[in-house]
Amino acid sequence: MRPCFTSVPVICPESVSSRLNLAECEDRLPRVFGEHVVGAVELRGWRWVAKQVYPQFGGQFPWELEARAVHHA
Repeated sequence: MRPCFTSVPVICPESVSSRLNLAECEDRLPRVFGEHVVGAVELRGWRWVAKQVYPQFGGQFPWELEARAVHHA
């Protein structure tokens, strides 16, 4: 735990996280503070949360849609 530090879990494909990690090599503040492999049960839980909070995105978080759009562009 870091005092006065707020973070959010982000689910993204490994290729996207790799690009985020590479971006940290530049003179930018780090955006990825840790990695965690999400299992099937945990992923279902996150999908349930996403559906409750953002029902308009069909079980995904808004940042996942943005990452997917950039990834497929």
